[in-house]
Parts: sequence; structure tokens; C-alpha cells
Amino acid sequence: MIDSHCHLGIGALNDEQSAVEDVLQRAKQANVTDVLTVACDYEDVPDLKMMMSYPNVYGAFGIHPENAIKYNEERSRSVYAELPSLIALGEIGLDYYYGGDMKESQISAFEKQIELASLLHLPIIIHTREAEEDTKAILKSAYNGGLLRASRAISSLTPPISNITLPGFTTATQYSGAPLPEPILVSAGFLETGLCGKMLIQT
Repeated sequence: MIDSHCHLGIGALNDEQSAVEDVLQRAKQANVTDVLTVACDYEDVPDLKMMMSYPNVYGAFGIHPENAIKYNEERSRSVYAELPSLIALGEIGLDYYYGGDMKESQISAFEKQIELASLLHLPIIIHTREAEEDTKAILKSAYNGGLLRASRAISSLTPPISNITLPGFTTATQYSGAPLPEPILVSAGFLETGLCGKMLIQT
């Protein structure tokens, strides 16, 4: 079993190496063989690098929509040059929950990071909240319609999802904690881009 999205080294765990090791030990006891930890800001990179030093811990990096105003392509490229073993770009996307005052910067950062992921041949991890229509429109444009069927599957979920990982294994996370439907196979939605995968629903 793989934990496809966590934030090791964030918050209280930052200063407690023993706490991180305890989390990883408990994960191992629960038959979690691999962990993907996600950093969402440039300031998180040193901690991400440290987390990735643990066995079976993999990393992803991207500028979260709440940090979109900070996005700098050159700086992001330098992170991937420094950490070539990163396996995904994210989490990136749109979050209008606190209002649309950062909408333009979020859309710009999202689109530019999708382009960067394409150049780096990396999958993306998407965060979307209160912005599902704009998110789907940007994805549809970026992938030339290849995600259309996947988007339909995603939009059928109630309540709306807030976190998607594409391509390959796809995770959808919601904030309310209410049960979500069974995992949905959306392989057909990726055929036009030469990608295939499953949607895994995290609760």
C-alpha cells in the first residue's frame, strides 16, 4: 500500500525528527510500503530534502495556489535541478475558498506549472477548491481534451473533490470528511494523451 499524498516535515514535525520517524514506523506497521510527501512552498524545500533521505519516502514539489503570488519559474526549475529524484509536480491548482482576490495569480501559476511539468515529463498533483469549473477548463485546454472523460467522472462526485493527481494513479481528497463513492476507473479518459490510470479516492 502506498500513501500517495502527505506532508511530512510540516508544522510540528519540522523540529521533531523522532516524530517523523515514529510516523514512518507506524506507516510501516500498517503495511504502507512507500510514502509521497509534498512540499508546497520554496521555504519547504530544505525539509522536503531531509524527508526524502528516509528509505521509501519520495517527494513532490509545486507552488500551492495559496502561495501562487510567489511563483517563479527559474526558482522552481532550480528546485528540480537540485532534487532530480522528485517524482511529481504539485500540489498546484486553484483555491477560491477565501475569495477571488488572487484568482489571476493562481491561474497564471497553475498554467505555467502545468507547462513546466510537461517539460520535465512529470505527473501533476492538483489542488482545487471552490474552483472546479476553472480547474477543468485549464486541464482540458492543457491536455487537448484528453481528460474530458476523467473530468466527467470527477464532476460526478458528491461532495466535490478538492485534490487530484494526474496522470497514473489519481487521488481525490475532500475537506468535509464525508464518505466518497467507490474508486472509479477512468483509464479511458487518458487515452487521447497516451496515459492511463485509476482514480483512487482518499477519505
